[in-house]
Amino acid sequence: MLRATFAAAVVVLALAAAPATASQLRLFHTPGGNIGCEVFAGKETDGGGARCDIGRRAWKAPRQPASCHLDYGNGLIVTSRGAAKFTCAGDTVLHQGFVLYAGGFVEAGPYKCANLGTAVRCINRDTHHGFKISRTVDKRF
Repeated sequence: MLRATFAAAVVVLALAAAPATASQLRLFHTPGGNIGCEVFAGKETDGGGARCDIGRRAWKAPRQPASCHLDYGNGLIVTSRGAAKFTCAGDTVLHQGFVLYAGGFVEAGPYKCANLGTAVRCINRDTHHGFKISRTVDKRF
């Protein structure tokens, strides 16, 4: 009996000491499908971030840096490391997740993205860096 009680106590302590998997990933797109985003946070995400890709746009990304060997400038990303920047990615978050209608928002950790109707605005609330993306806007701050 004592051995079973001890074993049960060890299991309870092990579960209590185990790190919680607090990773969060939210994928969404605008109703028209032109903007798709992911908002992610948690220990396994290296500080997390918010990223949006865009299908059709009137703006032009700057010249691709030599350090990017993938597709460049198809969206914007903000992480825990400074101001938002253009994406360098070999994948896309377009047409992923659920539809986020105008006025809606998504959060994960310190990151928040909101559908403004004609644009999506994402911000890292800890650093106040972020971006606004639409067919005509590629604002980074």
